[in-house]
Amino acid sequence: MNNKITKVLIFCIAPLICVFNLHAEPLLSPYPSAKLENSVILAGEETRLVTKFVATAEKSQQFEYKKFIGDTGHYAYTIKNVASLKVTKNYESALSDAGFKVVYTCSLSDCYSGDKREQRKLLAEKSSYFNPSNQFQQPHYIFATKGDESLDAAISLFVGQYKNTTRVLLTTVDIKDIESGLVTANFDAFTKHNNKQITKAPRKDKGGSADHPLISRYPSSYIEDYKQVDYEEFSIPVGIVDTKTNTLPMLDVTGDLTQITYIVNRVSTQGKSMKKVYDFNTFSR
Repeated sequence: MNNKITKVLIFCIAPLICVFNLHAEPLLSPYPSAKLENSVILAGEETRLVTKFVATAEKSQQFEYKKFIGDTGHYAYTIKNVASLKVTKNYESALSDAGFKVVYTCSLSDCYSGDKREQRKLLAEKSSYFNPSNQFQQPHYIFATKGDESLDAAISLFVGQYKNTTRVLLTTVDIKDIESGLVTANFDAFTKHNNKQITKAPRKDKGGSADHPLISRYPSSYIEDYKQVDYEEFSIPVGIVDTKTNTLPMLDVTGDLTQITYIVNRVSTQGKSMKKVYDFNTFSR
């Protein structure tokens, strides 16, 4: 008799592109009378900021970037009847008062790589999370950091203007290590057939769904979809697409299937999204 038990676990995380108008306290307060158009706040995000722009360099060498990991906020504000220069000067003053060091800044034509529309808009697009729309004229850009040997925070700020409307595109990073230990695994429970719900389900959980005993859910997530089938056949991708044959290597598995789709809001997978979905699949044979 073959008493061998085979366990297969698949864990996939993918971003869903969504827009949320959520407002949390930013590192820098909004300019008076500014309207918050959009914001995205992500815990544990890896963010790439523009640290320098050289308009006269070759196209491939115009931008310098640096990556930061921490709690990140992206904000888009619009302000009526205030020039981009005045808005920028107020942000500069606030940064100085908070102990930030301006590492790089450019203004007006120094922020353009040419006279064409796409060349004048380039820095706004490369440095910002949100679309600058038409407010990329009369531009000012600031990259600033706080801290000496070990940085505590970093910000990028683009301020542009079109007619009487100024747009502020701000990204702030509270630099910190990613918190771990939020999810636990229990392989002993996985080796047993246990179809009972072991935790009280949030209201948003799909009716009849339950966490699998092998691995706990991420805090604040909920079950969007759930499937449990005895003795199911399933194919699992186990590699990348072969460009010559255009085929994806697969592993065929037969056994008891549990498939759970969780939704997590406002937590990063290092993608530009606020809503995340992760699929949890288990097989036992």
